[in-house]
Amino acid sequence: MALCRGGGTSCFLLLLLCLIPALAQNLGRPEDDPRGIKYGSDNRWRNVLQLNSPRMRNRYNHPTHMILAPRTLRPGAVYRCVVSILYLDHPVDVRASLQKDGVEIASAKQDIIKGYPETLLLQVPRTSVDGHYRLRVEGNIPGTIGGTIFFNDTRLHFSTRFLTILVQTNRPVYTGDQVVRFRIILLNTELKPYDDPVDVYILDPDNYVMRRWPSRPTNVGVVSMEFTLPFLPKVGYWGIKVLVNGQEEIKRIKVEKWYTPRFEVKIFMPKYFLDTDEAIEGVLGGEFGNDKGAYGNATLKLFVKNKINPNWTYVTEQIFEPFEGEMDFSFPMEDLSKRISNLDGSEIRLEAEIQETFMMLNETGFSMAKIINSSVNCRFLGSPPYVFKPGMPFEATVAVSYHDLEPLGEEKLHGSKLVVKAEAVLESGSRQVVYDIEIPQVNSEDEEREFLDQSWKYNRKAQDYQAEGYKLDDYDYNFNFDYETGSRYLTENELVQKKMEMFVRNQKFQKYREKGVYHFVVDVPEKTAALSLTASYQDDTGSIAAANAKAIAYYSPRKLYIGVETSSREASVGEFVVFHVRSNFNMESFHYLIMAKEMILYAAKEVLERTSRASVKTVSVPVSSEMAPAFKIVVYTTTPNHDIISDSLTMPVDGISRHKVKLVINQDKDHSKRTVELGTYSTAGAFYGISGVREFTYAMRGGNELSHASVLNSLHAFANNTR
Repeated sequence: MALCRGGGTSCFLLLLLCLIPALAQNLGRPEDDPRGIKYGSDNRWRNVLQLNSPRMRNRYNHPTHMILAPRTLRPGAVYRCVVSILYLDHPVDVRASLQKDGVEIASAKQDIIKGYPETLLLQVPRTSVDGHYRLRVEGNIPGTIGGTIFFNDTRLHFSTRFLTILVQTNRPVYTGDQVVRFRIILLNTELKPYDDPVDVYILDPDNYVMRRWPSRPTNVGVVSMEFTLPFLPKVGYWGIKVLVNGQEEIKRIKVEKWYTPRFEVKIFMPKYFLDTDEAIEGVLGGEFGNDKGAYGNATLKLFVKNKINPNWTYVTEQIFEPFEGEMDFSFPMEDLSKRISNLDGSEIRLEAEIQETFMMLNETGFSMAKIINSSVNCRFLGSPPYVFKPGMPFEATVAVSYHDLEPLGEEKLHGSKLVVKAEAVLESGSRQVVYDIEIPQVNSEDEEREFLDQSWKYNRKAQDYQAEGYKLDDYDYNFNFDYETGSRYLTENELVQKKMEMFVRNQKFQKYREKGVYHFVVDVPEKTAALSLTASYQDDTGSIAAANAKAIAYYSPRKLYIGVETSSREASVGEFVVFHVRSNFNMESFHYLIMAKEMILYAAKEVLERTSRASVKTVSVPVSSEMAPAFKIVVYTTTPNHDIISDSLTMPVDGISRHKVKLVINQDKDHSKRTVELGTYSTAGAFYGISGVREFTYAMRGGNELSHASVLNSLHAFANNTR
């Protein structure tokens, strides 16, 4: 009551504002208006439409513009924003700006006309730090004040990662008073050296800074340093921290404390054994620091444990009398089966004790391994659910490996048979086999090769027989068939055709017989609702595996599809990748983007010829180092019904194997062999980094050395939004 008495006028005005929209006319907007405003809910929109008819014509009946921009920005990078004007006949003055905490840090401006998308380039400052970043894009009518056609404001994600930082150490494990030698390699997004100074820190297991090098200069993007551990270090994982303009990278190293023995006991054996192996085999060795072998007596004990029996259980032992520096050992797998029924997942431990006869020294050592089952796993690669587009090719890959994803050996693959089938479920409910292939065993083709060789010999003899003046019909009657199989020998033309077919088939199956991976393409019928994929594997050792997968049709209300595929098997920097864009409708043009490391690199438009209006268009894209290790092409087009149809494809790029490197070891220069000369050959001006370690240390694979896989993992760290 007090509110009504004190604010009667306010109540009347409020009631009047509620009544006026109810009397307004219907502006003809659909019920799903993007602004969420119902009919007549705001009378001011009518005046805006009347006063700005050139700008607001059909504004809410269909989209007027499209903005494509990455959500991630990095310091020092060029931020690209692609703007397209869809249905406005006059030019639009588009301005894009980047803002950090409300302050503009970069901007770009350009006039854009309908049908020709433009890329706005915004240079992100190199000194940018973390904060709240936003992208603001607005389109205005040229030559007017306040004639805003569209306005977009989007929040962006700032990533401090703008470099690939690789840290290499000379050892996987260190002890007190040892020198830690390490090398830091810094590459930008274009895989070029980063030449600015970096900050390096040494952290103990509690992350306390033990030493630091501020503003350390680089040499062609490489920093080589070393430091000495204390005699009694804190045991644990120490860290080498690299800090560059806000980006931080920490490499952990294992630090222990041990005292060097008079001689070492070494056990060399595989880290994994199959439960079908006949024995646990390896090599037991003893060696002094001067590489002299240890001679005497040795005892080797075998222990085993699993999840059911978590404690080490003694199995058996072997005694070597005498022990001569290095000897082979073998423990039958049956001895383990007597202790543990199920060996899958079990761990074994070998403990050795060597008594050196000359100095009467005893030293011990151990090694551990894991036993895995030998079952074969067959699976379709990719992330389900699998999606296909009716009427367009569908690509799939099937892989065969052990159950822990370890690859099968070539010998096992050569003796295997793989059958792959694809069945389409049509919209009518009927089924149709659209793909069926069998990869036979390699030895099954021996009879076919022998028959082709016999046919070749027959043709040679027939030519010699005909050259002597005899009739070929008499020769054919007696010798033109194989007595064992009863098959007629092939003529020369048939023989050439058969050998070509056999060569193409072997090339098609080569990757499977080497790596256990088979890639195939299915031609999907137009009216397909679902796709069923099956694969079955069996080999001559009795291993059997199978895989099933379901693919669903891509949803499109009007059954319009666009797809992109490639005919290039490999992509290397400096070469071209060929893409094929196809559609099931007549499109005048399409646009495509090239993206890598979550950034847009290139945007273009392709117009199809009016005379042909072919359903397939070929596009060639040059590959740059900025696209490594993989890039994505996004293809999209706009239909007359204002629908945007798109497709994308990811292409891996080999960006780290461009230069050939040659290493030559010259042992003839110093005849005392106290020094070794190394000769390196490659591109002029290149930096060579050499790391020399003992063979058994390198065999540990402790992660301290650079490898092809470690470099690729660092490069792929730029993309953190993978499916």
